[in-house]
Amino acid sequence: MTISFVGLCWKGGDGRKHLFVGIDDAMQIRLRAPSNVFGHPTDQSLVDIDQQLSQWDHDNSAPVTKVVFGHFPMAFTTSTEKGKHPEGIFAKHNISAYVCGHLHTKFGKHLYNHRRLVFPEYKQVREFWEWEMGDWRVSQMMRVMATDNGHTSFVDVELIPPKENSDQEFVMPTIILPTFPLNSLTMLQVEEISMRLIDYNSGISGESGPYYYDAVWNSAEYADDSPSWYRLEIILEEKEKGITLSEPRPFSVNGHVGNFRLAWLGYLGMGFRWEKLYPFLLWGMVAFVFSMLIVPKVFSFQLEKAGLCEEWVMTVLRPASDFRTMILKLIKVPFWVVFENARNTCIWACSLAYVMSLTFLPWFSGRVLADDFPIGHMSVWGWSVKPSNVISVNQVSGLGVPDIMGIVLPHMYTVLFPLILMVSALSAERAACRHHIGMAGKCHRQSGSKLSQWLLVFPTSEAYRGDASVGSSLKEMMSVPASKSGVVLKERCELQPEGELETLLLNRKLEHQNEYCSLCNRLIRKGLFVGCLAITFLHWQLLSSVTRAYGSTVLVMTPIFAWTVPALIVFSLIQTSPIRPISVAAHEN
Repeated sequence: MTISFVGLCWKGGDGRKHLFVGIDDAMQIRLRAPSNVFGHPTDQSLVDIDQQLSQWDHDNSAPVTKVVFGHFPMAFTTSTEKGKHPEGIFAKHNISAYVCGHLHTKFGKHLYNHRRLVFPEYKQVREFWEWEMGDWRVSQMMRVMATDNGHTSFVDVELIPPKENSDQEFVMPTIILPTFPLNSLTMLQVEEISMRLIDYNSGISGESGPYYYDAVWNSAEYADDSPSWYRLEIILEEKEKGITLSEPRPFSVNGHVGNFRLAWLGYLGMGFRWEKLYPFLLWGMVAFVFSMLIVPKVFSFQLEKAGLCEEWVMTVLRPASDFRTMILKLIKVPFWVVFENARNTCIWACSLAYVMSLTFLPWFSGRVLADDFPIGHMSVWGWSVKPSNVISVNQVSGLGVPDIMGIVLPHMYTVLFPLILMVSALSAERAACRHHIGMAGKCHRQSGSKLSQWLLVFPTSEAYRGDASVGSSLKEMMSVPASKSGVVLKERCELQPEGELETLLLNRKLEHQNEYCSLCNRLIRKGLFVGCLAITFLHWQLLSSVTRAYGSTVLVMTPIFAWTVPALIVFSLIQTSPIRPISVAAHEN
């Protein structure tokens, strides 16, 4: 932070001194957007601003009104190396307001925040207002401020746009700024009230200049304990422009201050410090994704070691018999999804390698500084750049934290987390389809000919080798005459062991159409395929924005960040495509 404008001070007609201080707390090494969304003050800059705001503290000849203006809101300003924050300096010096911008109406056109800080050394609460406003370039907005007897008031003015299909320009509206009574919701306090109207251009006898009109009113008639019971609205009638109404504002002649509440969208932009929230959001998601990969793998290893893997899976896939079983199943199913991903070693290993690379390695390289500067490298730990082409200048690391949250968090929450869920769901769908065909005795029709092939799959793990019901059911099925079973055996049935499954392939001709089974026809897989396309699209959108900001080197020099997501999706689709052993013998006469 540097003091970009200091010394705008004067003594007003009310006998008070007025001090305006402007600050620039952008990073000393100027990174390109979107890695420059936070202000980064230093300990020395806070010492400087403290000195500037205290220059008249020992002069008791006249009270001082202090106003600070800067670019970044307090919610988008980081702490210094020693953990200090500018809002502590502002509250310490009892500034009237801190005026800022930066958000460009993305969280609302009129954002205000009443900040209150407790100072134990002073045994009191210090407070100031933070007023953010939209920009002039895009929103055609400006703010008019006034100080009256130490109280700061403001009004936001929006230019009147021209009519459609008109060559006219934007028109400046009539500005009405009441300084007394103060707005009881956006001002600090109210004292004795009087009313004065100032006309800066009356047009009387060709003269121009300020004309004052005083209005006497009995303020005692408006006394009330509520800070917002009465509202003030000024009606101005002009010959050329017609009637202009000021914005209705609550006031309190008793000096009561209302309870100011931010809307939920305004709270996101002004209500809390993103600097403190970013580490929680980042490392919380990293820990959760690692747990989705590591915990099921350990659990699968223990079940395989005890020979209970298939038995546990059947407790998930078996239909619930009562309410308690249904609740337990609802708890087990999400874990079973990631459990099946852990059993698919190839997909699991690729997913783990990708998560580890995002955590410990640079994501991509790009021109985060000017075009003639060396290329920088971004990771979750910040940017590593060399701020000069001079060989003796060392590389600087850890820049742009938490500014990079605009890149890191969208990728973590909209790409990485859904990606792990999707590849896990693909593995789980394949496993569910195999168990459904095997245990329920459902048929999986291979389309393409009049004589359809049907596949029956039976588990042969240790948990079911001694189950006599499976063998008896098989014998009963093979002994049923064709007229009763509704099928005609074309040749013979062979029982062949294939890895963990024994496959019985029957060539038979159906006399009637079979019931349509969404699981056998893998409709769930088709829905997951649509989800994979959505993840790929979101990844491409983020990748395109990063490429526009930092150049095509993002695509060329960092293939892990750019191409791993679509590659892992394609690999998972191929891996989970077959639902039966590699080869099964079936012949027709």
